[in-house]
Amino acid sequence: MAAFQIDPLAAAASSLTIGGWFRTQARLFADCVALQQGEQQLTYRQLNERVNRLAQWFLAQGLGHNDCIALLSENRLEYIEIELAAAKLGIVTACQNWRQADPELAHCLQVVSPKLVIASERHAPALGRVDHGAKQILLLGEQYERALAQASADEPPDLAHPEDGLIVLYTSGTTGLPKGAVISHRAMVARVMINWLDRPLAQDDAYLAFGPMFHMGSTDYVYTTLLRGGKVFVIDGFQDAEIARFIATEKLGWLHVNSAMVDRLMQQMQKDGTRVKGMKVVGVMADLIPRHQIAELTTLLGAPYANTFGSTETGSVPASKGLIPVGVIPDRLSKVQSSFCEVRLVDEDDRDVPDGEPGEVAVRGPSLFSGYWGAHEINKEVFR
Repeated sequence: MAAFQIDPLAAAASSLTIGGWFRTQARLFADCVALQQGEQQLTYRQLNERVNRLAQWFLAQGLGHNDCIALLSENRLEYIEIELAAAKLGIVTACQNWRQADPELAHCLQVVSPKLVIASERHAPALGRVDHGAKQILLLGEQYERALAQASADEPPDLAHPEDGLIVLYTSGTTGLPKGAVISHRAMVARVMINWLDRPLAQDDAYLAFGPMFHMGSTDYVYTTLLRGGKVFVIDGFQDAEIARFIATEKLGWLHVNSAMVDRLMQQMQKDGTRVKGMKVVGVMADLIPRHQIAELTTLLGAPYANTFGSTETGSVPASKGLIPVGVIPDRLSKVQSSFCEVRLVDEDDRDVPDGEPGEVAVRGPSLFSGYWGAHEINKEVFR
């Protein structure tokens, strides 16, 4: 009997991409608010229409499957539109860190060789100081809106595949200049599903996206929220009073505050007399916050603290499932393994270390990135 071979049509039917998944959510939650920034709101229907227009404009500029665009902007509604429009076409969006010095920014752009750079008015001047290599620059604001206005709102062709790059997020680690970690559609789909499974999140929980969207801590949870029909509040950085107001008025899923924000947030809430409307989980990286503050913050918010250990390359995997109960000062910060992954602790020869001994974490699972862009030798080392 001949060996079974997977039919290409069957393989295509079983695939799921971010653009296709979002298109479905836009139909299911058409009149629900998807994004809000200040007074500006977009329903899922409106967001999908703008995403389609931008995707059609990309096609008109000669952009297509496996091309790369770069995005240099603060948090704003258009950031998410751009990623989703590119996602529908199998174009990868390289998210640039506007905190970087010019030589680092130039390096990050040269790594991916974008055909198009999209920039906000605030950060566009940096492009005049670096060799970005792109043939075209699109500025957010009037130029961007004109591009959308002249394009069709029809659904673009579905060109993406699960293993195509969705976004590039940059990480330095211990190797000096930043490396571009390619996060595929497959990886982001897995990250969303793991976040749903490992966190007590509901469909109508909102997310406050104040962390920079060039970082996985914000981007992963924008998708986790949008692909479930929830509302994302886009915020231009951590703003104490605005965050406290949302805590009082919105039912939130996971509030991603880190050690630098905790004091400011608690002081603002105490000053305002904030009463929490509803929150499922708070915090990240419990190792970096004084343990007594974990108890104080969880008591104030009435939500457990997320005892996380993840990375740009892996998402919340390998060990972010643990929760520290409300009001508890933890004696230990031992981690709980995330869902849908295999984890080993190995020595320098890749042999499992005995229980109780330290080792290097080795991870396998669908949430893993696809490698660093153009770094073949490094990729051979990390995927061994």
